Amino acid sequence: MLKGTPQSDRVWFDFPSAVRSIVPNFRLPTEVVAVGAIVLGLLLHAVPAEANGVRTSASEDAPVRHIVVTLNKSRTFALDQPIRKAVVGAPEIADVLPMTDRSIYIQGKKIGTTNISIFNQEQKLVAVIGLEVTLANGDLQRKIIAATGNRGIRVT
Repeated sequence: MLKGTPQSDRVWFDFPSAVRSIVPNFRLPTEVVAVGAIVLGLLLHAVPAEANGVRTSASEDAPVRHIVVTLNKSRTFALDQPIRKAVVGAPEIADVLPMTDRSIYIQGKKIGTTNISIFNQEQKLVAVIGLEVTLANGDLQRKIIAATGNRGIRVT
């Protein structure tokens, strides 16, 4: 039910008695109720993009491979098809450089994780590499033993 109040020109929405019995004197401006109803309607009426013939993400088709690179070390990574470009999600984590049209060079710059998206000549996403840059556990264990003198420490 809509009611005006003597103290303002704003129109307020009074909730039904069932709501008022739980929260007495609870009212909202009609603008808030109207916007909420519109948003709820849009959410309920939303159609997935696939139903409209539109793809939401090319990465759904691209195979994902996970690799680990040691901090300040590098690896080369071979691909099955010619590539045009590799994009690093977090460039502070790793450098990625093309070596040939079918291989890339990856160097770990900072401990962390990121992804590398690989695109072919037609700019289609063909692969995603999940990259983890870690410490060299053997080096870390030697440094801890040298600093503490405790040979019982194992780093895994």
